[in-house]
Amino acid sequence: MNKSTPPPKPVLRFFRWYCHPEYREDIEGDLMERFERRLEEKGPRSARWRFTKDVIRLFRPGIIRPPAGYKRLNHYSMFKNYVTIAFRNIQKQRVPSLLNILGLSLGIASSLLIILHVKQEMSYESSFEQADNIYRISNVDWAKSSPPLKDFLKTNLSEATLVSQIAAFGNEVVRTDEYKAEVVNGYYADAEFFEMFGLDFIRGNPGEALQAPFKVILTETMAQQFFGDNDPVGDVVIFDDKWDYEVIGVVPDLPKNSHFRIDYFVTMPTFYKLTPDSWTSNRNWMVTYTYALFDSHNDAGYLHSRLHNLSYDFFPNDPKEDVDRERAHLRAYPIKSIHLRSHKEQEMNANSDISYIYIFSALAVFIILIASVNFINIFITQAIRRSKEIGVRKALGAKKGQLIFQFLSESFVTTFLAAVAGVFLAMLTLPAYNQLSSLPLSYQDLFTQTHLSILFMLILIVGLFSGTYPAFYISRQHSVTTLKSQKAPKSSGALVRKALVVFQFAVSVIMMTGTLVLFLQMNYIRSKDLGFNKDQVVAIKLYGEFRNYLRQNRETFLSELTKNTAVINASLASNLVGDQLSVEYVTPLGSDPDRDFPSVRMMRVDENYLKTMSIPLAEGRNFMPSSDTSTAFILNRKAVEAMGIENPIGTVIENHAHQTKGKIIGVVDDFHFYSLHEPVESLVLSYRPTWTRRLLVKLEGSNIAEALELVESEIKAVSPETLFDYEFLDSRIETLYQGEANMSTVINAFALLAIFISALGLFGLMAYTIEVRTKEIGIRKVLGASGIRIVSILTSDFTRLVILAIVLALPVSYWIVQDWLSQFAFRIQLAWWMFAGVGIVTILFALLTISFQTIKAANTNPVDTLRNE
Repeated sequence: MNKSTPPPKPVLRFFRWYCHPEYREDIEGDLMERFERRLEEKGPRSARWRFTKDVIRLFRPGIIRPPAGYKRLNHYSMFKNYVTIAFRNIQKQRVPSLLNILGLSLGIASSLLIILHVKQEMSYESSFEQADNIYRISNVDWAKSSPPLKDFLKTNLSEATLVSQIAAFGNEVVRTDEYKAEVVNGYYADAEFFEMFGLDFIRGNPGEALQAPFKVILTETMAQQFFGDNDPVGDVVIFDDKWDYEVIGVVPDLPKNSHFRIDYFVTMPTFYKLTPDSWTSNRNWMVTYTYALFDSHNDAGYLHSRLHNLSYDFFPNDPKEDVDRERAHLRAYPIKSIHLRSHKEQEMNANSDISYIYIFSALAVFIILIASVNFINIFITQAIRRSKEIGVRKALGAKKGQLIFQFLSESFVTTFLAAVAGVFLAMLTLPAYNQLSSLPLSYQDLFTQTHLSILFMLILIVGLFSGTYPAFYISRQHSVTTLKSQKAPKSSGALVRKALVVFQFAVSVIMMTGTLVLFLQMNYIRSKDLGFNKDQVVAIKLYGEFRNYLRQNRETFLSELTKNTAVINASLASNLVGDQLSVEYVTPLGSDPDRDFPSVRMMRVDENYLKTMSIPLAEGRNFMPSSDTSTAFILNRKAVEAMGIENPIGTVIENHAHQTKGKIIGVVDDFHFYSLHEPVESLVLSYRPTWTRRLLVKLEGSNIAEALELVESEIKAVSPETLFDYEFLDSRIETLYQGEANMSTVINAFALLAIFISALGLFGLMAYTIEVRTKEIGIRKVLGASGIRIVSILTSDFTRLVILAIVLALPVSYWIVQDWLSQFAFRIQLAWWMFAGVGIVTILFALLTISFQTIKAANTNPVDTLRNE
């Protein structure tokens, strides 16, 4: 074995401490042999982790060494005796035991669900066998790349064994003889893609057919949807009511935990057949996603350096300083990092964020810590109440080792019951959690080896921590001392319990603050003026026959549609708010060629767009069909500022992407056409009604359902076979914040749960305090103390602890929520009343939790309490 890589020393010491001396040498030898073998096969990290797991699994009856002074501790009957005593004590102290098991089981259930959530998010792309060696190649700011990049990398990047490209085919209506529907996610793909990602054909054997145009490969779900159980290979599917594509194969559905969302593949030669050569040869046309497979896991730094140098060769006609300024350097991005860490321009789908993983991981840790602290606190108080019992046992000859093992056994039994209940609760709530978080988690995920190992370690850790204090502290007290009082002698026990209460409520305050700020930010997003009116605007997709009809009869159709009283206005647009708009290079005509102008977002609209969206003109006029037969533009103020135009109306600008020129006829104030995560960017509205793909209809609000039926009937009257597929604009905008909305719902639920668990702990501790101070309360009442005074005395200690928790938690809360809000370009301003409100609510909640018991104790007849004492 490599001496520089020994097994974990603390773990080895732990094994040597607990293992029975008779078995230690043989078992340790086996462990070391396994460690050496794994070190060679899997590497040091995996070997050390597996060694730790083996040591934990061996911690079980039959292998654990007996304590000093007891020879047959591991005998079955002795374990049975301890377990029996543990169940008797649980039955004897029903209320605190129930609170204990309930609190820990809720914490375990919550943490298991969050662990499943985090594991699902971290597992993206892991289903692909070669995922560790696949990288997406693009420049610094864009996820997409240009078509020529593939051949360039094949020639110049010798480290890559395969290079593949795919490109969006679009959302199209697909039709067969029996079925017709819109299929959202279609992509052009080359033959290398199927080899790189291990997509074996279930049906068909395409071979050279992948190199032919107008061929399509269906996923298994789509093949079932359109062809049922029949073999679709050789059949034809019709796209957009005019293009016939032959089905040449069926592949398995792509995994859900992947950044790919693909229903079918069109052969890449189709892309080159339908696209002009001038576009496919343009190295600045970002339209394809490029992937490279390497023969081994390469060092990221080396790949970045290699591609950085190749970037200058890829743009041979551009000076190096231009490549540097435009951030056109090529980068290799591991596909396993895309889902959580990539947020570039033109991502294939909206990715999640690694910050959510940190938040949810912290949430799981906080909840299990609160539940564990609560469990430990109540278990310690239960144990301290048994001081007389321990004194009697010691007086009758019980050994210290026996007492220690008794407390540890009871702790493990209670923890085990809570763990079983927690797993059961997790199973019950999993469907609801899936709905809240929009994740496809299954029951089987709860019982993987990893999760069972985590659960076992949790039982071990919580059982040890909760049983250690009473086991070792009380068992070492003298019999005379423990028999004198109901509680243990003056010790650090009270201080430990108080510290645990402070910790519980500090964590609860942090979670409550986060919940409040999250709610206020989401409410701000929903209520903020976006610069247009999103209410009761319905967006209808334009397909095939109907889209062609509107190109010829747009004004007539819109005129007839708006004659209905249910329709206020109607227009055409290429995109909706929130869509990824085209990025194009637009400059004032005759501007300095050496000046660096930023790219702008481009949207194609008709003359009714501004009216339908209630966007007022700040300068100039609206589009006019009679005069704006050539290209005309309306800019937002950000675009005017970016181009440095002082008098925009009448200025001619040039769109270099499409080689078109036109006048600026109007200016609008900046409005939010993306989410509030981003600042408002430069936007150019181009008058191109024939380039649009959406019909926007502003409805009168009295009867939306009837209005929709009317709009559908008008469309069906001119295009009976078209699909009527619509969505409301306000709902579409809400999807821009779906991640935050899901997170808000989940955090709200778990924050309430954490507060509830903390309340259970406080309730149990107050019950113990009142029981211990029963005699004191009776004497105070005999001496004339009022009920209010008694309540004040009982609650003051806990109130001070809660206030201390608030003081400690609020600065941490401020830092956390300020960091989270920084991801929004438009956000609420943090104010003192938010934190003060959380503090006041926490104090009131704590007082409410303990008020029932304190008032009951204050109203108890002192004669009864003193008689019992």
